[in-house]
Amino acid sequence: MKNFKIILYVQLFFLAAVPLFAQELLTLDDAIAAALKKNQQIRIFRNTAQISANNVHVGNAGFLPQINASTGINYNDAVSQTFAGLADIKSTVTSAKVDVSYNLFDGLGSFFTYRKLKSQSHSSTLAARNGIEGVIVQTVAGYYALAAAEEAAQIAREGLSISLERLQRARKRADFGQANKLDLLNAEVDLNTDSVTYLNALQQLKEMQHSFNVLLGVERDAPFTVSHQVSFAALKTEQDLLNSAFQNNALFLQAKEELQGAQFDRYKSWSSHLPRLDLRGSYGLSQYEWDFKVKWDDPHKNASAGLTLNLNLFDGFKRSIQTQNSKIVVRTRKLQVEQARLNLKKDLSNAYSAYQNKRVVLKMEQKSAASAELNFKRSKELFELGRLTNTQFREAQLNLIRVKYNLSQAKFQAKTAEVELLRLSGLLLREENGRP
Repeated sequence: MKNFKIILYVQLFFLAAVPLFAQELLTLDDAIAAALKKNQQIRIFRNTAQISANNVHVGNAGFLPQINASTGINYNDAVSQTFAGLADIKSTVTSAKVDVSYNLFDGLGSFFTYRKLKSQSHSSTLAARNGIEGVIVQTVAGYYALAAAEEAAQIAREGLSISLERLQRARKRADFGQANKLDLLNAEVDLNTDSVTYLNALQQLKEMQHSFNVLLGVERDAPFTVSHQVSFAALKTEQDLLNSAFQNNALFLQAKEELQGAQFDRYKSWSSHLPRLDLRGSYGLSQYEWDFKVKWDDPHKNASAGLTLNLNLFDGFKRSIQTQNSKIVVRTRKLQVEQARLNLKKDLSNAYSAYQNKRVVLKMEQKSAASAELNFKRSKELFELGRLTNTQFREAQLNLIRVKYNLSQAKFQAKTAEVELLRLSGLLLREENGRP
């Protein structure tokens, strides 16, 4: 049993001594670039926006003429009355023609349709941008959560190394009769506890790496590590950020664009009350033959053109109902814009307050970490001199681990809060194009 424990201690010592993150470094810029290129949701957002952009065409709005070509062969076998009596007359008509129709005026309906298509495209682009920003926020949050998990594993490893050193010291003291059995047992229990904590931290880190790869849309078999360095941007005042949000926030701009689209629908419904003027023309060739004969050697030419003015005098109040509903939709969109403005103001105010609070917490945790380091260093010196009990030393160790973990969490949470604030203010993408 003693030999087994010795082997276990050696293995744990080796585990604690091997560098944890001697792996490929994935920077935040690389992670964001990978997400922008390969994330499935981002690709869907872009495809949806591309469809709306393709719809913005004068032909889709009705500005271009309609041209149709047709050809056919008609065979007729009928009994007809002639001077000589009834006769069986068989004939074949071969024809081909081109029809052209063009709307000269439709109450400006085509104009408003085109404006609505442009508005829909802009709204779809804003929706895609908002979705992409959401994925970027997830990527940044996932990246720093991964960094926090790495630091948690590192902290757990350091705690394991301290406990292993303490156990080895207790064993040496026990061999020379300078420590009692209880101190040795306590050291073993604490080592086992720290070993489980470290192994769980490694497992959690591995699972988070897999989840992060899925978020990026990549398949990466080789292990990797992320940067733990965090730098904060020089943010403007809350009012400046709010002004920026009203000008650049994707969701707020989308609400305003949808109001604009509703107004175009209203104008279009109004135009349906005006007359419609259409130009139509056709040009064709046809040839008549007795019996069943398909020939095209001497066709007859025929052409026609005309103007049609159409005014709907009554349609069962359908246009009136449509016009009334379009007015209601406009009023609804105005209410939604106001609601979006209030929500944006609230969300940004909360995000700004949360960011400021997390920065204060970070400074406090940094001070606590410095004090905990000094306390542990002094406690270790006293423990080695035999002037501190195992319980007191363990308390100093756990306090150091807890403070380091809190500092790690505070650092990455503050950065994540900053990124969310940039997203709400509409500055995230332009910041990401430089550096968050």
